[in-house]
Amino acid sequence: MELVTRFTPFRMKLANREPVQLFVEVLNDEKADKMLSLSISLDRTLSFDKGGYKTDASERIEKLAAGQSKRFYYDLFPKPGIRLGNTPIKVTLTEYYNSYEYVQNQVVKTVALKVEE
Repeated sequence: MELVTRFTPFRMKLANREPVQLFVEVLNDEKADKMLSLSISLDRTLSFDKGGYKTDASERIEKLAAGQSKRFYYDLFPKPGIRLGNTPIKVTLTEYYNSYEYVQNQVVKTVALKVEE
């Protein structure tokens, strides 16, 4: 399993007050089909919506065939009180065995979004 993340644009400019798009790609580089789930946890100064209430997102991937990839896009909005510098975002990819009850493997990646004036 491989987890690729990137931002568009690369940093958040507070003067613009516009969202940044988080791109997440999950790649199954193994020879067997996988049952996966993806979860994203934002810092308390970011949100997935303009209202500022949604700070967690999750996706279930019932079957990801060998050699295939799945892409997800999320808009990230600043909340009042956000500070300049790097803001951490935790991306977790979990692989399951036969059902969502048995965890086989887990990949945790922390990415930083740069916030500028």
